[in-house]
Amino acid sequence: MYKYASIFVVIALAFAIPTHAAAEGNRSVLFQVGGGLYAPTYPSALEQDLSTIAAQPGVDRVKLSLNAALGVALSERSFLMGRIDGMGDRLADAYDYLQLNLYLYSLGLRYYPATTGFYLEGGAGATKGVLQSSLYGQTASPNGFGFGAAAGYDFNAAPRGFGLTLEAKSVAYPGAVFTGEVVSVDSRVDPSTRSVIVRALVPNDDGLLKPGMFLNVHLSRGTADVLVVPEESLVPEQGDVFVYVVQDGKASKRKIQTGQRTVGTVQVTDGLQAGEIVVTEGTQKLRDGASVSVTEPTAAPRRSVAAGEGDGPAR
Repeated sequence: MYKYASIFVVIALAFAIPTHAAAEGNRSVLFQVGGGLYAPTYPSALEQDLSTIAAQPGVDRVKLSLNAALGVALSERSFLMGRIDGMGDRLADAYDYLQLNLYLYSLGLRYYPATTGFYLEGGAGATKGVLQSSLYGQTASPNGFGFGAAAGYDFNAAPRGFGLTLEAKSVAYPGAVFTGEVVSVDSRVDPSTRSVIVRALVPNDDGLLKPGMFLNVHLSRGTADVLVVPEESLVPEQGDVFVYVVQDGKASKRKIQTGQRTVGTVQVTDGLQAGEIVVTEGTQKLRDGASVSVTEPTAAPRRSVAAGEGDGPAR
C-alpha cells in the first residue's frame, strides 16, 4: 500500500449551522457538512494503474468526497476549525470493484476577510489511505502528513462569531468610557419584552464598576458604508416600498429595496443614488408627477457608517 501525499481540488456544497452558547465565557461554534466531486493527484505509478483499469470496457470510475467540520470562534471573523475530509475513488464493473479511500484529519483556521460571507481556510494534519477490493479485501497505509486549503462563501448573514466590542458609560463617571467584549448571546428571546440577554466582559482593574450599577451601553455589530433615508419618507403599498424623489420640481414615485433599520432611518439597497432628494412630509396625499417645493431640511439620502448599531441601558 502506498504512503504518499495528495493534493485535492474539491467542488463541494456545504451547510453551515452557527449556534450561540448561553453559558458565560463560551463562544459561538460552527458546524458544517458537505460533499462533492474532487480531482486527486496520485504518484505516477498509482495513477497509471488506476487509469489502465478505468480504460477497460464496462468499467466506470467515480470520485466523490464528504467532509465534516467543527469550528470555535476566535474572534468576529476567525474560527479554529477541526475537519475530517474523506475522498473515495471507485472503479467498478458489473462483477468487481476497486476503491481507494483517502482521509485527512486536520486542524486549521477559517477567516472571513469581509462581511460578504467569503472566507478562506487552511489546515494540516494526519492522512490515511484505505484500499478496498472485492477480490483482495481491505488494506490500509501507514499514517502520513497532509494539508489542505479552501475558499468558500457563507450564505448565512448572521454574525459569524464573537469578538464584538462594546462601550459603556456611567453618570457616576462623566467622560469615562469602559470597553469590553461580548462573550455570549442567549439563545432565547423574552416573549414579554422581546429582548435577549447579551453577556460581556469589561475589565475593571480600578474597581470603579460596582455590582448593581446602571450603564449606558453602545454595541456595534459592525460598520458599513450604506445609503439611508428617513423612515418617514417610505410609502408602503401592497408589499412593496416606494419613495417620492424630487426631480425638476416634481415628485417621481420610485420603488426601492430596503435593508437594515435603525432608529429613524432605513437602509436602501436598490433604487436610489446618493444625493437624490426624497419627500419626507405629505407623502400620503402626494401623487406621481405632482409639483413640489423643497424646504429645509432637504432630506437627501446620505451615506452612513453606523449600520447595525444600538444603544441602551444595561445593568
